[in-house]
Amino acid sequence: MAPLLPLTLDEASKVLEWPIGVSMALSELAQGPAISRVSSGEALLDYIVEMRRLGGMRDARLPARAVQGMGLFFRELVPEDFSRGFFGSLLPAMAQLALRLSALVKDHIDGSLRALPAGQSGMVLLSQELVASILACGFFCLYPSAERNKLDLPDLNFYKLFMALVDENREESAKHKIICLLHYFQIVCESVPQGMISYERKVLSLEQEMEDPFSFWSSSSRPLCQILVMEDGTIEGSDTPVLEVDFANRVLGGGVLGAGCLQEEIRCVINPELIAGRLFLPAMQDNEAIEIVGTQCYNRYEGYASSFRFAGKFFDNKARDAWGRKETHIVAIDALPFPGEAQFDAALMLRELNKAYCGFLVHQSIQCGGSSESTRGVATGNWGCGVFGGDHEVKSMLQWLAASEAGRPFLLYYTFKDPRTTKLQRIADWILEQKWSVLELWSVLIEYGKGRKYTKVGFFDWLLPD
Repeated sequence: MAPLLPLTLDEASKVLEWPIGVSMALSELAQGPAISRVSSGEALLDYIVEMRRLGGMRDARLPARAVQGMGLFFRELVPEDFSRGFFGSLLPAMAQLALRLSALVKDHIDGSLRALPAGQSGMVLLSQELVASILACGFFCLYPSAERNKLDLPDLNFYKLFMALVDENREESAKHKIICLLHYFQIVCESVPQGMISYERKVLSLEQEMEDPFSFWSSSSRPLCQILVMEDGTIEGSDTPVLEVDFANRVLGGGVLGAGCLQEEIRCVINPELIAGRLFLPAMQDNEAIEIVGTQCYNRYEGYASSFRFAGKFFDNKARDAWGRKETHIVAIDALPFPGEAQFDAALMLRELNKAYCGFLVHQSIQCGGSSESTRGVATGNWGCGVFGGDHEVKSMLQWLAASEAGRPFLLYYTFKDPRTTKLQRIADWILEQKWSVLELWSVLIEYGKGRKYTKVGFFDWLLPD
């Protein structure tokens, strides 16, 4: 992990420490504006660039739009008392939190903090305090990019968030994303949560578990689980224990640290601890998913995309398991982007089915914290059906198949009042009345896909014409 962190290895002690110049700069910042002379967005950005230079980064300078955006945020986009409180108390506390990184990393010398490369299943278990320190370093843009690029790791520095403020079409939603993240820092700096969070790369070994992926699905006698279509509510708002689906990008968090503000990005700013996974989780491959257990929800929100707004503090009262993780299970699965009519081909449907199945499978490492997975259903919705252009009807069936084969007891499908899902419950009820198994529904989908080029009728009307 050493090349991925803003720390340097002391050759004598073999311990990761802050570079002396960066340590002194953060210590000065932690003493407040009277010492650091940082009381504006422009001054803060200049200070960050200097810390990057002191850390030995060749690309220490940041884009001019980042300077412009940070200055704009604290000068014009938030109230004066908000800015005064940030520079007077929150910024020094965040600097102190960042300084804790080297000490907190030492507490994880058992190897739990490590990269989880593509193609290899594994789990990282971190304290919420270390996660907070990791994110504070991201705010200060202290992560070197050279090694991250080699490993296909996403950026963890926050400067692009401020660049998004310069875009008039995204200014408001970007502003409220930043407010959510600063609200998170305010809470953890006042009282650091003492729980744990696990980040797991789940890999579906097609050779070992599916010698012939098509016949695997075409021979499954598993019954279909119950499905309940929810017109109201949100995936994260379910009152029952569920696995909550993140409509993910290949890269965890998608555009959360940039201009993005869709389902995944919103989830990451109300549960900011999800973002820390970007430190050690490269992009997902087709047979992979990422499951994160234990993140806390800190923010309420309203709206979506350009209408997204911070709506105050969220009080997360979920219990903790034996490992100290909040009982919030989130799985990131990335749908095919812009598949067009090809999405009805058997090979592409199989890819989406296996992706969801990998995400919904109960892996042993998730269970061993003590929380029961036998009663945990799946909460999902229109996965890959927004800007990616997926077909609502087929995608809902594929997720239902995956949840059933994975042994999940039920699937909650949140439609967000999308009119293209109005027939889903009626279709699902009819299929359950027929007592179809996984293989029967899969075979019907394959048949529909073969004939799709001859008709533009949706799957539901094809299956049950009015």
